[in-house]
Amino acid sequence: MLAHTGHTAHTVSAYNGFFRQLVTSMLDSEDTVIGGPGVVIQVDETKMGQRKFHRGHRVAGAWVLVGVEESAERRMFAEVVADRSAETIAEILGRHVAEGSKLQTDCWRAYRPVAEMYGIEHRTVNHSLGFKDYVMGVHTNHVEGTNYAIKRAVPPRNRTQRHLQPFLSEFIWRRKNAEQCGLRFLRH
Repeated sequence: MLAHTGHTAHTVSAYNGFFRQLVTSMLDSEDTVIGGPGVVIQVDETKMGQRKFHRGHRVAGAWVLVGVEESAERRMFAEVVADRSAETIAEILGRHVAEGSKLQTDCWRAYRPVAEMYGIEHRTVNHSLGFKDYVMGVHTNHVEGTNYAIKRAVPPRNRTQRHLQPFLSEFIWRRKNAEQCGLRFLRH
């Protein structure tokens, strides 16, 4: 790090942590409320930190609930969850999904009560049959791609309940301010 920035790795790490704190404080609650009348939102849960094929060191990891609009802006929310129960998911979707939105998910049973609780149109895709329901046009490809991008952006050692949320906030902020990231950071 010293050769690139003139600072030690510890100093660069401290600046990155400070950046995440600022970005987290810059996000308003309305920045993570997505959807609206007729807007399609794809929602999925993903496990951060899980080993594949039981290889590598064990990482406890954390579950994250992610929602993405099917729109040009691809507005989103991402939140670490303690569990994937219907109560937890319904509470989070109640805070992040605007009334009148159309929800698309996989067939995880915890999503079922949400439509009834909030009056949201809910459609599902059965991933054991395919990635897209060609009859209804339902898929979760946008949110699956976002999950992959989040996993690439967060270092594996930080994929824990305790450390993950600032990285998720940074990801949301960078997506929202992609065109003028540096300029908007300086303004804030």
